[in-house]
Amino acid sequence: MIERIGILGGGQLARMLVQQGQRLGLQMSVYCENKNDPAAQVTNLATISTFQDLKTLQKFCSQQDLVTIESEFFPADLLAALEKQSKAKIFPQPKLLAQLQDRGPQKTLLMKQKVSTSPFALVEKQKDLTEFAQEFGFPIVLKARMGGYDGFGTYILKDKQAVGEFWKKFSRQSWIVEKFISFQSECAVSFARNRKGEIVHFPVNQTHQVDRRLDWMTGPLKTSAALKKMLKQLEKFVRAIDYVGLITFELFETKTGFLVNEIAPRVHNSGHASLEACNVDQFTAHLLAITNAKLPKISACQNYGLLNLIGDNQKTFSLPQSAGLGHLHWYGKTENRMGRKMGHITILASSEKEVLQKLKQLRKR
Repeated sequence: MIERIGILGGGQLARMLVQQGQRLGLQMSVYCENKNDPAAQVTNLATISTFQDLKTLQKFCSQQDLVTIESEFFPADLLAALEKQSKAKIFPQPKLLAQLQDRGPQKTLLMKQKVSTSPFALVEKQKDLTEFAQEFGFPIVLKARMGGYDGFGTYILKDKQAVGEFWKKFSRQSWIVEKFISFQSECAVSFARNRKGEIVHFPVNQTHQVDRRLDWMTGPLKTSAALKKMLKQLEKFVRAIDYVGLITFELFETKTGFLVNEIAPRVHNSGHASLEACNVDQFTAHLLAITNAKLPKISACQNYGLLNLIGDNQKTFSLPQSAGLGHLHWYGKTENRMGRKMGHITILASSEKEVLQKLKQLRKR
């Protein structure tokens, strides 16, 4: 019987995984670098050390039945070694994570499984960019193959001069180039799959970015024929790659249908509202999936929205006493800084119009 779950990472995603795991009766441990990290605040089973401390990392993993991650950028080769040495199962599977954390193999996987996504090419020299632009036209989109998130590591080049300037500055890094997509809106959807092959997906959320970060979102998005087509593609994809756990797809909605922008093999900011809005939340679904428990069908209880609380300065702050119009989740971070996600507020309402009205009121506050 699986009872001991270890999480590598101590941020807000790990914090909410710990809290939901405790509600399932699981023994939840975290490995992080600071005793004040959000996840370390909610469990007395926190190992505090650096991720370069391989001996302590191995000991931590050997004390668990299963290990999972809160960031897809944990080195996949290190995870594979830890799994072999500690005998603890790690999900997502390290071999698969190696493909998903690198945008090159990630896009190749999508193409191989015939999932709609934007045309792309690997970049090895400046000529690759000019040839791609000749085929698809400017602007073109450059994405770092490793480590990019919330828009970091993404650049839009509008002409040949920009290509030359970019290459002088960034030629030593690894990139992919994509066709620029003129989209109507951005969406996100999460799937959960266990080792028995059972698979479920959450309602699709419409996401709204400010400065390339999720600022607010609403759901559930009404299911159109085009969206049904994409959901079928994504379910087939998750089965084909034998994914175990929760995986999130960021989508573009275009005039001709939906396509995948990026994949996050983990619980995701766009799914936080599921804690209040759905019969099962994304964190519980991930834990049920990796422990090979039965996955219940997911449904939304009503219309919902989410507003991120993001730092816009480095001043000291006081904990909000009330969300006022919704459910406040505060992450327990001790330092405020520009762009840092400090918490979120979930809104529930009887209609999408009411959700939007409340989100607008909250943003003014």
